[in-house]
Amino acid sequence: MDKNQLLRFLLIMAMMMLGMQIVMRFFDIGPEEPVAQKQQLEQQAAAAMELETAATPIIGAEQDEQIIAIGSYDPAAAQKYIAYFSNRGAALERLELVERSGNDSDDLKYGVIEFKHGYLGYLAATDNGNPPGAKIRVVADGTPAALATTESGITGLQVGDIITRLAGHEITTVEDLHNILLQETNPAEEIDIEVVRDDNLDAKLTFTTKLGQRPLEIIDPDPDTIPFREAPYSFLTSLVQVNNTTAALTQSELDNIASMRHSIWDMQIDNDANYIEFTLVVTLPPQETAATDATSEPSDDNKEGSTPTELKISKRFTLADPENALPYHLDLDLAFTNLSNERQSIVFRQDGANNIINETWWTSTSKKRDIKWKINGEEDDVRGTDIVAFAQDNIDSPFESLLNPSEPGDQSYQYIVSDSQFFAVGFSVPLSTDDPESAKSMVLKKAHSFPAETSLAVLATNKKSVELPNTSFFVQSKHIILEPNARHSQHFQVFAGPKSDEVLANYGMDGLIEYGWFRSIALVLGGILSFFYSIFGNYGIAIILLTVLVRACLHPLSRKQVRGAQMMGFLKPQMKRIGDKYKDDPQKKSLKTQELFGKYGYNPLSGCLPVFFQMPIFFGLYRSIMVNTELRGEPLLDGL
Repeated sequence: MDKNQLLRFLLIMAMMMLGMQIVMRFFDIGPEEPVAQKQQLEQQAAAAMELETAATPIIGAEQDEQIIAIGSYDPAAAQKYIAYFSNRGAALERLELVERSGNDSDDLKYGVIEFKHGYLGYLAATDNGNPPGAKIRVVADGTPAALATTESGITGLQVGDIITRLAGHEITTVEDLHNILLQETNPAEEIDIEVVRDDNLDAKLTFTTKLGQRPLEIIDPDPDTIPFREAPYSFLTSLVQVNNTTAALTQSELDNIASMRHSIWDMQIDNDANYIEFTLVVTLPPQETAATDATSEPSDDNKEGSTPTELKISKRFTLADPENALPYHLDLDLAFTNLSNERQSIVFRQDGANNIINETWWTSTSKKRDIKWKINGEEDDVRGTDIVAFAQDNIDSPFESLLNPSEPGDQSYQYIVSDSQFFAVGFSVPLSTDDPESAKSMVLKKAHSFPAETSLAVLATNKKSVELPNTSFFVQSKHIILEPNARHSQHFQVFAGPKSDEVLANYGMDGLIEYGWFRSIALVLGGILSFFYSIFGNYGIAIILLTVLVRACLHPLSRKQVRGAQMMGFLKPQMKRIGDKYKDDPQKKSLKTQELFGKYGYNPLSGCLPVFFQMPIFFGLYRSIMVNTELRGEPLLDGL
């Protein structure tokens, strides 16, 4: 078999293997898990789930959940986000990135790539029975839903409205609403929306609105591309230790006090200041004996000479000022106030983000919601698939520590984030602030990564959970001593934004982008690419020019490599004659060959060394383009 035949054979084999992988992925073909192993995993997961969801009292269990939005879709507001919060658990439900591509542009800088349908606004709609339709639970400022008008001058859909017809199609369920928007509408299209307001079935209102572009949901609990998998909201807070009572690691909170993760919190909203504040008061068990019912009144013995043992928790989320140098974050401020006349010792758990955007379906990367961190100056990461693998091997305690066990003393984070191809969400430390206290990173008692599915059993039964893992992390505080009527506060800066060099440098997270071994080369080439874009305003042209520039700079090496190959072709017949003549005398053969090379000034390494010099540059070029967030969604040429 000659060299050309071997190359053809290898090429055909590579194409066959690639084709087989594509077919297997398209038709979801894969090896079946052994039945016994699958049943064992399901049983272990179910047992772990019982412990994880141990019954806890819930404040406001009979109340309906409310979804609240802060931020605006209006281009004039120049906001980065619309953030949707739930009063159940005082948590972030979803986060839309609504930044525009220019000061006077209506075009979104980070829009949805896979779908180009019209955007009415996230409505958190639920199915309504009578009349059948989709009941609205939230309307964000500046969205097409908020700007819809009737002929009589009524402006804006409202919470409680029931959508019964949209764009000429009858709506009976939320799924109908979703499908019609996804399949039958386009951005900038005007549509009619028929709603029932205040249960007045005889006086339906018909609104008209112009649909917008759908913004990227950087936190998205129900992505369109994968089946729904229930998972908790982001940035939940809970108590895992009160005095001498400690929750197991598999428990997200104590089970002898009211649940902070599932209770309904009181809330206060200031849309002008772009913040929302939640408060909850929980009754703590007596320090000597555990309470049997955390929501019940204290006994007469406990009441005697004392006030109820209560703890007030407040959570305030504030959107960063979009005009600041650091606009891609939310401020999360926690406060714990001891309302009793007794000293209390607490440890709280603060969850990170989950359900972050995953766009690996259209990229060549295997990155799938990794967790990255920098603790005590040391950077590290764990892949999303490894988090799931660890959980499957340790189903009774699927939490992998992020702390370095060999590190002496306290450990504090510089950042801990959930990481995807182009975006990251998590905790960072303010680099400059007028408040010294807010710039302090929390000293960690624990920090763990974990699969964020509500049911751990999904790891054993849901193949999609393994292929597209929904991973998250949480941190635990050190012991906090609260004197009577004392207050303890903790600030978290929640980064949520694109992984561009400039943005990450401002937040002290330069190492978040994976440039590989040739980082310095990739950074230089990325800067040149940005320079070309600033001139021509098109990344397709910029990439072509960058490639031409790189090839031009490497031309001397390439020319030397080609000349070496040509010289080798010229010398090959003479080398063959030398080999035949001195085939029984290797030493003489080597000597004559060297004399031949010297006669023509040929260096055998001249064809190989240029390749080794060029490879780092080509790898750097590849990485600089692959990880560039600004290239996301950009056309090769305008109009294509």
